[in-house]
Amino acid sequence: MVHHRGISTLPGKPPERSFGEVILCLHDAGGNGHAFSEVLDELSDSHTPVAYDQPGHARSAGLDSLGSIDLMAEHAEQLCAKLAANRVVLVGDGLGAALAFEIAARGNIDVHSIVAFGDLDNDYDLSATITELEAITSGKARRQFDQSGYSPNVSVEAKTKAFTEWVKTDPRTTVEDLRALSNWKGESTLPRVSCPTLLLVGDHTEEIQAAKTNALALSLSNCEISSIGDAGRRLLYEAPDQVATAIKNFCSNVGTSK
Repeated sequence: MVHHRGISTLPGKPPERSFGEVILCLHDAGGNGHAFSEVLDELSDSHTPVAYDQPGHARSAGLDSLGSIDLMAEHAEQLCAKLAANRVVLVGDGLGAALAFEIAARGNIDVHSIVAFGDLDNDYDLSATITELEAITSGKARRQFDQSGYSPNVSVEAKTKAFTEWVKTDPRTTVEDLRALSNWKGESTLPRVSCPTLLLVGDHTEEIQAAKTNALALSLSNCEISSIGDAGRRLLYEAPDQVATAIKNFCSNVGTSK
């Protein structure tokens, strides 16, 4: 399932790409492309934003994740070919950020720049979270909405949207996503990413996550970090307008410097 703005198209026909950059949005583990809906709305006046549901997520058929970041990157490259996108800006949330770095490192498509946020790391240890989810998928525990990572001032509407998107994907798919992320070799991938990169960090992000983001930035050759006000690490739900503005400004600055 592909999400875009502008004129509706027939199945198999790419959306209109008449202006700006093609901005490909990559969702988090267990997420879906509709989580970027407000960001797509904000970007559509000056760029061509596109998001999609990975296989097994939300409105994409089946229960199975692709199972590895490498296969997810190959799938994204195939999507770019179908979109006839010669150059893309990659926007990634959590797992989507790792996927963006992997796509850029592979070098099969021209990546203009990357904007990343959420749970960022160069070496994920998700064993505890995976064990918890496996208990849920085996019927030994109840599924509970994760309310961590938000600003103390988060609105009810933001959490409601997050919950609505969360329930669209089966937890078995999320387990596979997290396994893929645990197996991702970020330490060897990140040094091969040469495109300009912007990391967004909410000013209420927990210290341990902020430290991981700073460490990841040191592994990138062309990276800067920007703070998002009055938000934690759930930026798609807490501050989509600020995320969109940061993407626009970064695209403009990178375009000017090239």
